Amino acid sequence: MEGKIHQLRTPLKEVIAEDECNDTYGRGRMHAVLKLKYPDENIPSESTVYRIMKEICVNHTPRRKPNGITKADREARKSDNLLKRDFAAEKPFEKCVTDITEIPAKDGKLYVSAVFDCFDASVFGDCNGG
Repeated sequence: MEGKIHQLRTPLKEVIAEDECNDTYGRGRMHAVLKLKYPDENIPSESTVYRIMKEICVNHTPRRKPNGITKADREARKSDNLLKRDFAAEKPFEKCVTDITEIPAKDGKLYVSAVFDCFDASVFGDCNGG
């Protein structure tokens, strides 16, 4: 097995040298690329590929940003759960729900919100702004 692992170092370095962005590949993507590029080879598991990447110093650590914009207010009164997960309505405009989505843009953030009618899931209002 050690011979196979040693042989995998060269293909790993070749994949990284193909493009300057390939050094950002994580172990999952690198494993998939190796299986596609070398279908006749017996490519070891994803964790083995990760270990070899660490050995040759191409271990990618993603820089994740926190997604949430809501800050919890521990002292705020909780809202009553009026729907209790029953989203069926017998007539239009009896129950309506909404959600908000934050979309990062070049010049800031875009917030999009739509109001849905639970009767037929139609959107009857939307709002966006910056």
